Amino acid sequence: MSAPNKKLIIVLGGDRMGNYETIAPIVNEITTEFNCDVFTITQSNLIQNQILSSLVLSGVFCKSGCISVEKGSLNTFKNFINFFIKLIKYNDTYLITNRKDYSPKFYILYKVLGIFSAKRFYTKSYSRSSINHTRQLQKTPLSKKALQNYALIPTVDHTKEYSLIGYKKNQLIITGYPKFYPSWKSYLTNIIKKNNHKYSDVLFIFTKDYSSLKNVIFEVLKTIVMHDSLSGIILKPHPTMPIEDITEIVNDLSLPKDKHIVISTENVAFLSFKTKVVISHATSAAYDAKIFNKHLINYYPHSKEFVDRYRNHDMDDMDNHEIMSSANSCDFISDDICYGVKDLKSALDRVSLITLENNTLINKDTSSELKSLHKAFS
Repeated sequence: MSAPNKKLIIVLGGDRMGNYETIAPIVNEITTEFNCDVFTITQSNLIQNQILSSLVLSGVFCKSGCISVEKGSLNTFKNFINFFIKLIKYNDTYLITNRKDYSPKFYILYKVLGIFSAKRFYTKSYSRSSINHTRQLQKTPLSKKALQNYALIPTVDHTKEYSLIGYKKNQLIITGYPKFYPSWKSYLTNIIKKNNHKYSDVLFIFTKDYSSLKNVIFEVLKTIVMHDSLSGIILKPHPTMPIEDITEIVNDLSLPKDKHIVISTENVAFLSFKTKVVISHATSAAYDAKIFNKHLINYYPHSKEFVDRYRNHDMDDMDNHEIMSSANSCDFISDDICYGVKDLKSALDRVSLITLENNTLINKDTSSELKSLHKAFS
């Protein structure tokens, strides 16, 4: 007997929460349009528990089940069997994944999905502008076995980087930036209204750990704390950075009694709703901060001259090239670009005069991209 919804979306993410943050707006759009069921496969018990405990992600990924296939776990085989039995109930099955590996367990999964004529979609990051630096464009093509049937890409400009890993033009589906889909904004707004969302002056979001990151975090926090009119601060670390490392940095600050810092792992758009200003350092989560049209400061710890050399392709062999690329991709959505703490202090002086915004949603016309996405899953 077929399930009433007939369509099943299977989500297969990577080894960190950020992978699921990326896929969530797409999955939400498809389930909103077609009333699909969603079944999620995670790589570890930790990721599974993080999704289940997230106000934002649990509502997207746990509608019809969320399992872990952690390596070495006794439950992995049992979970796979129960999952395969579930497939029988559906007429149409789709896989959305951002994984490029082809391990034995995924070989079995893809073979079974082939029996059910499932369409498989690969996606990477929906929160970055297209890559144009030569160093990053030198991608190693995947084996044909590791390629999915289609790849979902944000813009035409992303075609080159996807073609370098093996996807042909007729396999590419342009979706726009899903984090700006009306359905995603509506979903987030409904969750926020149901929860007691606390006000904060500053939300600071930052990249994954690298050699100088702790020093950057400390300098930015010190600058915020020294500002008289900014007291409530939220830190949203990268999913790969241990909370203990952030706590250690905060403990090293001389925090005045009228200042308070909260460390959160919740969705950035959710956290930004009642925030005056968002400071971003080299993270695509900055796009989430713009969903509710927040004042966004893109922060570089370097001089403008140094960053301009990178922009002009003079430093393609630099260390931490990926970090700089992430920061650079957020320039075009930023309200302020700051080079060092002196610039940051000036920007905070200006935004401290701003009253809390009405959280007006950014309006971007995504109608043509949505048609392409709907057609792929119809």
